[in-house]
Amino acid sequence: VEKPISHNIREGRLLVETAERTKRLVQHGTQVRSTAMISEAVKLLRRRGVTGVTIATEHGIFSGPAIERLHALDVTEIITTNTLPIPDDTVMTWPHLLSIEFLAAGMMSIFVLLLGLFVNAPLEALANGNLTPAVAKAPWYFLGLQELLAYVHPTVAGVLTPTFVFVGGILLPYVDRENIDEHRPSNRKTAVMLFTLLLGMGLVVTFVGIFFRGAGYTFVLPYIDSPGLHFNL
Repeated sequence: VEKPISHNIREGRLLVETAERTKRLVQHGTQVRSTAMISEAVKLLRRRGVTGVTIATEHGIFSGPAIERLHALDVTEIITTNTLPIPDDTVMTWPHLLSIEFLAAGMMSIFVLLLGLFVNAPLEALANGNLTPAVAKAPWYFLGLQELLAYVHPTVAGVLTPTFVFVGGILLPYVDRENIDEHRPSNRKTAVMLFTLLLGMGLVVTFVGIFFRGAGYTFVLPYIDSPGLHFNL
């Protein structure tokens, strides 16, 4: 049965009479997505005494829990074409993906809870306007830019570099025009290498600013030139 079920009253009556006489019905759809409506239709037909139900579709999308719903249906046959091939390694979002994500979220929540219970927050004393701290550092997410100020002009470090990174991130997909329909990182090597280069450069200057800058923002080796780490969140 496809929309519309019939084009006139006479066709509709013939369809109902045939289903009641043969106790069999073929349900056809151009696309099958989540199969929610098909499941309800099969249940309704079973309650009305139809003993055989065949489902046919031209484009089997089978999104969400469609496969599980079809397996649970008491139907005679399910027919679909291969216009939309389903990979052999396809798994359903539930329970395969969501169960793993829920487990990871639970473990991370427990870790953060234990961290908060047993490790004190790195809070300093109240601010004193008359006392200049030995090490004045920006928050960690700005330390990369502060580190660049030690090497280049403020315009380059504070304006041109963030602009280059922001605009470069936007243009990155347009630079790599090979295999534009691919979504696997292994098939987008140019984009992956450029992004990795930008990320690596940002991490290097950030970690140098965090761990290798001491009093007066001078370069020091932790535990060698200084008694410890000059690190503030």
